[in-house]
Amino acid sequence: MFRTILLAFTNRHASRVRGMRPDHTFVFKDVGDERAETLRLPEESATPLKDIIAQAQAAEWRALLDSSGSLGFESDVIDRLHESAPADLANQAALQELPRTLFKGLIQITTRPTVFVVDNEEFANRRDQRAATRALQPKEADTDRDEAVREDLIDRVGRELSQDKTLMLGGRIAFVPLRAGAKQSQRYEALTRRLLAQITSTSISEKALRDGPVLLVGETGAGKTEQASAIHQALIAHTGRTGRFVPVNVAAISPSLLESRLRGHRRGSFTGANESRNGWFKEADEGTLFLDEFQSAPAEIQLQLLDLMRAVSDNVRVSQIGDEANPSTYRVKLVLATNEPVEKLRTEARLRVDLFYRIRTLIEVRPLRKRISEEAELLESLWCLNRWRSNAPWNDEGASDTPWGDRDLRLAFAPALTIGARQVLSAHDWPGNLREFERVCFDVFWEYDRTSGMATDWTDVIGHAMGLDVAAQHESLPALGSLDRATIDRLREAEQILIDCQFIVRRAQPMLAKLKLKSPRTLKAFLSANRQFLVSPFWQHDSRARKLLDDGDG
Repeated sequence: MFRTILLAFTNRHASRVRGMRPDHTFVFKDVGDERAETLRLPEESATPLKDIIAQAQAAEWRALLDSSGSLGFESDVIDRLHESAPADLANQAALQELPRTLFKGLIQITTRPTVFVVDNEEFANRRDQRAATRALQPKEADTDRDEAVREDLIDRVGRELSQDKTLMLGGRIAFVPLRAGAKQSQRYEALTRRLLAQITSTSISEKALRDGPVLLVGETGAGKTEQASAIHQALIAHTGRTGRFVPVNVAAISPSLLESRLRGHRRGSFTGANESRNGWFKEADEGTLFLDEFQSAPAEIQLQLLDLMRAVSDNVRVSQIGDEANPSTYRVKLVLATNEPVEKLRTEARLRVDLFYRIRTLIEVRPLRKRISEEAELLESLWCLNRWRSNAPWNDEGASDTPWGDRDLRLAFAPALTIGARQVLSAHDWPGNLREFERVCFDVFWEYDRTSGMATDWTDVIGHAMGLDVAAQHESLPALGSLDRATIDRLREAEQILIDCQFIVRRAQPMLAKLKLKSPRTLKAFLSANRQFLVSPFWQHDSRARKLLDDGDG
């Protein structure tokens, strides 16, 4: 059984709840529907997802207690149980003293996976938007209040997931978009894109946030747009800026149009100027202008940009074509990007040397093949995120016992990467970087959806999506043997319980008992015997997890 939580932004979406299961269904924000309990974010919350899940667990626990009666307990004990957080109660030694029905229910509540259904429709008006923003903001100190007001749910969820990998890699949450009819917005895409930027971007230095242009250098598809977006989000979070992120692929714009797009123009200022148009600098005022593949810009445009940009200032004074006598000043973080080495461009005179000298910060965006081998958890994070991005919208048309169309909610979660699948993905050269990885994932997940996730090892499916020789691939991988379905399910459940309990065995022991793993010795022997089938990256990167396996081997 899965928990479903609708992340609703406006009161217009009360009807959206009707297609969701009434049990274990919650709405974040009051949408006025009696079938779903409302959850509200605590005022000082810095971890919105964890806090929303905790509220849902508490509501389920109270409902279980109310339906169970007194069970022979004194009233003060019942009151204490009502006030206890399920997650805290599950870690207490007194847990085993609970009646079996409560014990079983508590384990189900604390281990139940959560599917967040993201409202994907535009706000009806600015009033709705302001109300939603106020509902999501913590009340912080006066010095931080303005910054808090600027943050919305997408930003905060993205930061929480990128900073706490146990949420993403633990297999306990998934995201799907809510179908919004013919007029679909891009809110869900914005959430997943924001998360992609935070996962793939390198740490943003203080120097990159100072006034002055930034140059990103990296291969095609390596994540330069995501890095630029991360710089923009860091500016929003750490400065008083509130502007947009304006990405532009310079190579896709005709050279004859670049000047008018850069500066903007007045109606009638040249042949074909049938209406006035704002320039990129005005659109990015108080935000970030990202010029990708800047090496494609002709020398004249580079010269104009040289005249506009300053090495130590983000202030740009620009006049529209046709209105040169009335220049305007904008505050814009300028981020340039190239997919070719800087020295090569300078040698070939395709990048002006004097323009390069005005670049204050140069950031190398490393290719995916290097990052996978060097950065723990990146592979699994990208795998999980692309599953969420490929998830079909929630079909809410009419009440149904299968609220996600005819699909099982378990398919919203990424399939576990086996050792063989991880080896195939890690060994690939990824010449197309993140774009190629995204395409491979979407092909694999299309097969995952088509077969309802019946396979237990996706090595062959991944190999086919990558265009590899599957037969040769099998010869290069170690023989892993096989497990029956029941043992696999038992192993996965034990693995998930340990992840939820941070690999502290005494906390996990009451929940592991139902899997007939009643003692640390039995648990360690079971894990050691099936070590090659463990799929969580935490076994490699978490010190407690590694010690647990080492003790079992000993």
